Amino acid sequence: MVIMPRRLYQVVNCTIDSLEQCSRNFQKDGFLILEDVIGIDVADKILNQVEVLSRSLCELNNLVVEQTGYLTLVKNKRSAAGAIFNAINKSPSLNRFLFSVQFQKAAEILLNSKFVLAPPRQMNLRTDHPLETNHLYPWHFDYAYNGSSTNSLVFWVPLTAVDEEIGSLHVLTGSHMQSHEISINRKEIDQRKNSALYFEIENMESSLDIFTEERLNLSFGQGVVFHSNLLHKSGQNLSTKTRFAAQSRWFDATSQDSARNHFRGGIDEGVDPNLYIN
Repeated sequence: MVIMPRRLYQVVNCTIDSLEQCSRNFQKDGFLILEDVIGIDVADKILNQVEVLSRSLCELNNLVVEQTGYLTLVKNKRSAAGAIFNAINKSPSLNRFLFSVQFQKAAEILLNSKFVLAPPRQMNLRTDHPLETNHLYPWHFDYAYNGSSTNSLVFWVPLTAVDEEIGSLHVLTGSHMQSHEISINRKEIDQRKNSALYFEIENMESSLDIFTEERLNLSFGQGVVFHSNLLHKSGQNLSTKTRFAAQSRWFDATSQDSARNHFRGGIDEGVDPNLYIN
């Protein structure tokens, strides 16, 4: 895996064994663009597994496949589509990628830690379906959900090229350096139906005035690593295809706050968010 500074056309790029300059960019901007982070064989295998699982449930529910089995379930039997999300996250192929040594080494360097942890409940394949908005996250930062350590990061790797039509990742450069006040929607948390509604950033307009918004359009094979305190969101998928993105989260096991949290991962692992935010 090659890691490049944020601006894709800079002459200097960094390998996984030579991240000093890129690490400084990560500390300053809160994110880096990654090159050659996933191969076509790995991506195709995961996507094929999603389709195999989906078509088996289409057959079980007597559904005629239209376009893809997954989208057929989304349109006709949403609970079954939810089962596919849960099932693919048990895939050894996906998990070998999410827990790969390349991510571990990069996390150790970027977090300046000799020991990093990767919570299983925070590893997944996110799916965003055409024209859907119900589960589209507004501006947020991952620490609100994960709460493992303030010294933590996320690898976001789409399994296809992404642009503003299918929904690029939007980030506010440098916003990880600012503390964020958020309101907690206790009703939504108790219902556990839509995690996109759990939190709301207060004074978001001020952050949009202060920080520069970048929309990260990526070619296949590229991904993003960003700090867990970075404000970001996904653009709406305006295409006719599902957007798939692997999400791999890591935190510094040697940090004092991770020890205070007993190395647990926030609301994702049953911890009350009032205990670690605001």
